[in-house]
Amino acid sequence: MIVAVQKGMTHMKNGLAELGFDTVIYGEYKFPIDAIVCRGITSGLMMSSEPNHFNGVFLVDCTGKTPREVANILNRRLYTPLF
Repeated sequence: MIVAVQKGMTHMKNGLAELGFDTVIYGEYKFPIDAIVCRGITSGLMMSSEPNHFNGVFLVDCTGKTPREVANILNRRLYTPLF
């Protein structure tokens, strides 16, 4: 899974890489991605002027979460268990 991490979140990027994810910096990687990890959904990420291709991309707000918690969300593709 290729995960784009918002710029400036080195700890999260490195933590997810250690947990086995292919991590890239959002906006610097010009190929398809599977998920975006950002700090706050209203962080301006969605308002960027660069062309984006969010079709089918899982967006994760990592505010207050550890890399392991984000990895669990990415693996389940859910924020919380259904049951």
